[in-house]
Amino acid sequence: MGVQNTEISIELIFACIFFVLGVISVIWMIISIFKTGDERKEIIILKASHWTFIETVGILFINLFYYIGLREEQVEGINSFVLLSIIGILYLINLLIFRKRYGD
Repeated sequence: MGVQNTEISIELIFACIFFVLGVISVIWMIISIFKTGDERKEIIILKASHWTFIETVGILFINLFYYIGLREEQVEGINSFVLLSIIGILYLINLLIFRKRYGD
């Protein structure tokens, strides 16, 4: 019988952490958007959503200019799950920043 390699690579560990953090942040984003509250909570959610949108458009522009520079090579599209995870994580970070700033 052959010996199996049981080492777990660091890339696999980071991918699992990113996957779990992405799923949790997307669920948190959806729950916080639909949760009702007072005016202060609405302002916090509005500001977090606003800055997340701006950051997402910035990521897409950077990605666009990167792919324009690689025109001669075969270019793949953006992985939807990775983009959604990044958006969720950015929203979570912005939400925590604005909650701390506005005292919620």
